[in-house]
Amino acid sequence: MQAYWWERRGLLGRLVRLNNTQAVDELLTEIAREQRRDAA
Repeated sequence: MQAYWWERRGLLGRLVRLNNTQAVDELLTEIAREQRRDAA
């Protein structure tokens, strides 16, 4: 069984269902992007 949660996204704030693996991947991508920006 996978755990899902909902998040508001986009200009209209539509609800999007996320699963844990998708959310973790997005967080890691965001962290990597911030680290690259801070290193520059």
